[in-house]
Amino acid sequence: MSEEILVGNVMGHDSELGYFLTVYDHRPETIEFMRQNMLQGGGPTWMGLIIAAMKAESPNTLTSLEFDDSSDEVLVSSSSKATLTLVQNYVSILMTDSDFMGNCITNARRDGYME
Repeated sequence: MSEEILVGNVMGHDSELGYFLTVYDHRPETIEFMRQNMLQGGGPTWMGLIIAAMKAESPNTLTSLEFDDSSDEVLVSSSSKATLTLVQNYVSILMTDSDFMGNCITNARRDGYME
């Protein structure tokens, strides 16, 4: 299976949603990391991770984001391309930096928005 199928973090645009990202990471190492942290790794997990990352790094952006976490992925949308680009950057960091992801898991659990 190719890496593109296992990881989703590509921005799109829709007349109803505005700008959106569909976020998921089904790589075996990420699934194992989630399992070790007693997380499912689906939409609710990614929503919590993104909220924690944005709350720590750019809290003013949270009010302009909408989430749909009802599946194995999370759909994040905003009318602002700049805001969603910032989210996309932090999602990329979450997907490549296990320390950052671990801190976000801790913060999301502490603040009550992790599954």
